[in-house]
Amino acid sequence: MASFWNKIPFRPSTNNGRTHRIEALQASFLGWIVPTLFPSISQTKRYEKLCDGKEEQRDLTEAGCCKEQQRPDIELVNANSLPSIPGSESESRNGIHALLGGYQTSLDCSKGRYTSLQIANDLKPESPMTLIHPDETVRVARSFVTKFQGHTAYAVKANDSPDLLSILSTSGVTWFDVASIKEVRLVLRNLPEATLCFMNPVKSEKAIKEAYFAHGVRSFSLDSHDELEKILRSTATAVGRATDLNLFVRLRVLSRNAKLSLESKFGVSGQEARLLLQAVQVSNNQVGVCFHVGSQVMGRGDFAAGLQQAYSITLEAEVHVRFISVGGGFAVKYPDMEPPSTSQHLDEIHNAFQSLPFPPSTILIAEPGRCLSAWHHSMLLRVEKRRGSALYVNDGVYGTFSDAGRLNWPYFTRLLRESPSTGKSKPFTLYGPTCDTLDKFGPWNLPRDVKAGDYLEVFGLGAYGSVMRTRFNGCDAYESMVVQDEPIDLVIERYYQSR
Repeated sequence: MASFWNKIPFRPSTNNGRTHRIEALQASFLGWIVPTLFPSISQTKRYEKLCDGKEEQRDLTEAGCCKEQQRPDIELVNANSLPSIPGSESESRNGIHALLGGYQTSLDCSKGRYTSLQIANDLKPESPMTLIHPDETVRVARSFVTKFQGHTAYAVKANDSPDLLSILSTSGVTWFDVASIKEVRLVLRNLPEATLCFMNPVKSEKAIKEAYFAHGVRSFSLDSHDELEKILRSTATAVGRATDLNLFVRLRVLSRNAKLSLESKFGVSGQEARLLLQAVQVSNNQVGVCFHVGSQVMGRGDFAAGLQQAYSITLEAEVHVRFISVGGGFAVKYPDMEPPSTSQHLDEIHNAFQSLPFPPSTILIAEPGRCLSAWHHSMLLRVEKRRGSALYVNDGVYGTFSDAGRLNWPYFTRLLRESPSTGKSKPFTLYGPTCDTLDKFGPWNLPRDVKAGDYLEVFGLGAYGSVMRTRFNGCDAYESMVVQDEPIDLVIERYYQSR
């Protein structure tokens, strides 16, 4: 094993004097390459080329890539260039995993991925660790694409990590809902053949021009005549205005069942919506309608109501609608949240769409974010201190747990320990690593005997977790590792059993 380690390229680290070595093993998984650190292994050469100069490095950072890309002590290794490992052929389904060479570890690298418990016990990571669960991500993505009778456009804002985008693309998601020019660049850097829909109703002229002329984006949303004129002006050429656009008028609809209402910021209704739809049709571009019933929809009826409103307004405006986007809102389970399943939401959409006499050529679009990304990764946290019912952990609201702090969002959490915990759980308030008193979240139910040095695994943070991280107080060091998946339903079942 030692001789194998010596063959792996590494770069000495100036970070705490620790040498990191990234070992990328067993690269085949369901026909795609599972990345270990960002960007994906398949993008390693591109990343090295980008990092040749200062300007290119800044562009990579601005594109929204994860912090692991910017660390000078990380060197990615293409798995195809590694020496073969005895017994690895039978483990090829396990994809790539990584071990950090600075840790003293007894994990056998030839056995594929490891469990969260093995990682906590053996590596004992100092920094919060992102544990990537590719199998669960593939499962939910393929399920959505198979069941939805339209185009699935993943909402990149939920999680923009290149490895997730790659997994989704290989699982059948080829359309992407982007909200900024940086998201446009990021997606196309990793997936050059992707179809993008620029669905932020307010954009700069510069962003529209770059998206249209440099990246081939043709779908844009809007909710005002000013935005329509801006789009038409920004996509015009010397021979006239563009007529190859798909222009989506954002309707304001009710968010009666959503945990997070999206009614107030964007959208038009009534006469304003009718006039705007007519103006889009007069521009000789394709007419689209979009709406969003809110994030984490906990009941039924909102999607059907939105489709009914879309049909009524387009009928009154006497326009030929080509596209209908029902937005996102597809919920996932969190502690004490039992929303309708994705299948139930999709059945509601299909039944409503088929019951309304839209033109036969109308194309249906959905923009799922949370439901496709939530289980992509969990977080491995270390308890640094316990004081009564307060736990001090090494990640917080300025890191991955923004929604836990701002919105009091709960997550499925488990204590990683060989021996079972004694007694029932009790509520704990968790404090993050910064010096800010506001860096706290909870209370969460955890085993009574949790103590300093214990590790916690928190699930569901693939959505609006890592993408929300800041550099506040210098608490921005994260490691990543692909782990052996457990079905999320089993994790949830065990969570409730422990309460």
